Amino acid sequence: MSQISFGMPHYRQTSIQADAVLARIVDRKLLNTVKKMNLPTVDVCEAFDSGVPKLVSDPQVIAQTALEHLGGCGFSSFAFCGVPGENYSHWRRDAFEQQVTAAGYPCHICPESSQKLSYKQELRRLARWLKKLPKPIGILTCNDWRGQHVLAACELAGLSVPEEVGILGVDNDTIVCVTCPVDMSSIDIGTVQMGYQAMQMIAQMIQKPKAKQPAVTYGHQCQVINRQSTDLVTDDPMVRCALEMMRQTDPLPTTVQTIIDQLPISRRPFEIRFEKAIGRSPHAELTRRRIALAKSLLSNSSLAIEAIGIRCGYRYAHHFSATFTRKVGVTPSAFRSRQPTVPGK
Repeated sequence: MSQISFGMPHYRQTSIQADAVLARIVDRKLLNTVKKMNLPTVDVCEAFDSGVPKLVSDPQVIAQTALEHLGGCGFSSFAFCGVPGENYSHWRRDAFEQQVTAAGYPCHICPESSQKLSYKQELRRLARWLKKLPKPIGILTCNDWRGQHVLAACELAGLSVPEEVGILGVDNDTIVCVTCPVDMSSIDIGTVQMGYQAMQMIAQMIQKPKAKQPAVTYGHQCQVINRQSTDLVTDDPMVRCALEMMRQTDPLPTTVQTIIDQLPISRRPFEIRFEKAIGRSPHAELTRRRIALAKSLLSNSSLAIEAIGIRCGYRYAHHFSATFTRKVGVTPSAFRSRQPTVPGK
């Protein structure tokens, strides 16, 4: 491409010298402006059906990722909190409700307000809803900003996070997530990778202008960035210490015995207490965290696979590869090759 221009200073400006358009088409005025340019276009906004080829996050993948994470944290009651009038929120709500129901659990949907409320009024409304929910409960919010609202409402309602309410946002907006009353877990939907994927789509449109483009293309990369708002919670101080070591140690512990050696307890009593508190063995929990970290590093770093294995607590590359393949269904190399190519990564 000859040049890249950022922004659209005015809706009537259609004389930008460009080869293609990558846009967030948020309303019909901008849609009309983009159409008048008559250039290959990819829309990365989920506001409405623009009729322009779209690249958006997959609500089903987001829902599946959320359910697996919240369920893995020990929650068996689930809820969703979105915002009114936004397609992406409705799509994520419907997908999450569908998957939770299919798994055999009820899904509690926060009702939308029929009137415009101030921030304080909305927090009070959310607090009333939260108090009525079964506890403990894992809540998926449509995005991180909504998660911040739910966290504030929990504080207003006197509900502890994550002991009574676990909260999982979407987008992994780091500034939002770490400035909440409790650091908030969030689903990273791979926005950087989607940007490069969109540019690859545009390049194909330029190279093959007559080829039919799909109406919607989904970015499939989703991973949970786990923080305090969904961390595993237990009243057992020994188990709590073990979980803290798993969460904060880098690289991850190489064996469960490495953790036990730092606790005033022998192995078998510890395993019994851990499984009673968490619902799975210490080894299973450590493996779950290792695989989650491995997926993140394979997707977002250029580290060698052997180095990733070491970061994840595996002494030997073949052991890491065999465990990853057994749990994920593909080798680490194959998993990495499926991720969108990001120059300089």
